[in-house]
Amino acid sequence: MIKCVVGLGNPGEQYKFTRHNVGFMLLDKLIEKRASLRPKKLKKSLLYEYSGKKLVYPMTFMNLSGKAVKEVMSNFGILPQEILVISDDFNLPLGKIRLRKKGSAGGHNGLQSVIDEIGTADFARLRMGIGPVERDVIDFVLSDFSNEQKELLQKMLDAGVKIVYNVFSRGIDFAISNVNSMLK
Repeated sequence: MIKCVVGLGNPGEQYKFTRHNVGFMLLDKLIEKRASLRPKKLKKSLLYEYSGKKLVYPMTFMNLSGKAVKEVMSNFGILPQEILVISDDFNLPLGKIRLRKKGSAGGHNGLQSVIDEIGTADFARLRMGIGPVERDVIDFVLSDFSNEQKELLQKMLDAGVKIVYNVFSRGIDFAISNVNSMLK
């Protein structure tokens, strides 16, 4: 059972709407209608609690995200298999979503940091497509979405919210088997 959802991104206003912050954007959508939720500040992350689930924003910047994940795991006794990490993926086209129980970092520095810090790749991940890469990768992931792309981004985030709710209410296996239906 998933007990903790970690949205990968970079803290700070200058990164808020960049492609690399899709994980933060999805968490924002999950909590936006729950005004009563108040964040708990840990050393390396901001944490919200909703219906017994922990929603975590690492405040360590992307390449050190694993330090925040390890902190939350240690503080709350959470196992790797109880974590869902949300990340951007420039290898997937914008709007495409992939949900897996485990896997590799796939070249994503934030996911690699999580794997390195917790010592396993045995955690679920929800990859949100931001591709195709149009220029230098670092410049691309740290750039904002174009006006034309924002509508598709919002549809992808709405689908991501449905997927996370399915993970919470019906389990990861059900959510994996129904990802494509959530994209409609």
